[in-house]
Amino acid sequence: MQDNILFDAEQMIESDVGIVAPPNLNAKDDVFMFYRNALSFPDYFGWNWDAFDECIKDLSWIGNTTVHIIHNEIPLKIDQHQCTTFLSIIHETKFYSRVKNKLCIHFRALDKHFVLDILFKYYRGMKYCDTNEYLEFYRKESRWNENPGIAMATIDKGLAMMYMADGFLDEAD
Repeated sequence: MQDNILFDAEQMIESDVGIVAPPNLNAKDDVFMFYRNALSFPDYFGWNWDAFDECIKDLSWIGNTTVHIIHNEIPLKIDQHQCTTFLSIIHETKFYSRVKNKLCIHFRALDKHFVLDILFKYYRGMKYCDTNEYLEFYRKESRWNENPGIAMATIDKGLAMMYMADGFLDEAD
C-alpha cells in the first residue's frame, strides 16, 4: 500500500513539482480554501470537516492526474484537535480506491515524528488498537510508544483490514 503522506517537502520544492501551500494555515477555513482551490472541489463543498472528508476521498473530477501538495508548515498545528482531524482525514485517503495514486501530501522531514505521533495518538484513542491482533502484539512491545513509524505501519494494517471488510478496498490493495 502506497503512502500518501510523505516527508520530502524540501526535495519536492527543489524539483518544482506540486502545489506549495501558503504558510500560516492556522484556521480550518484557510485549509478548506487552499484545498478547495488546489483540488478544484465542486461547488457543493460544505466548508466543514465532513464535506472536506467527502471531497478529498473522491477527487473523481481530477481524472488520472496525481496532485502533490507541499506543506512547509503543518496546517493547524496551533490547534491540536483541528490538526488531528486534518491529518487523520489526509491519512485515510490512501485506503480509498477512488483516490489511489491521485493525491500525495508532502511535509518536511523534520515534521515526520510530529505527524506520526499525532496520528498514532488519534488511532489509539479511537480504539483501533484494541480490535486487531497485529495491534495487540505491538501494543505490548516497548517499540509501540518509542517508534510511531512502527505503530503507524501496524495501525495501517488494521485500518486496511477494516476498510476491506467494509468494501472500500479490493483484496489486491
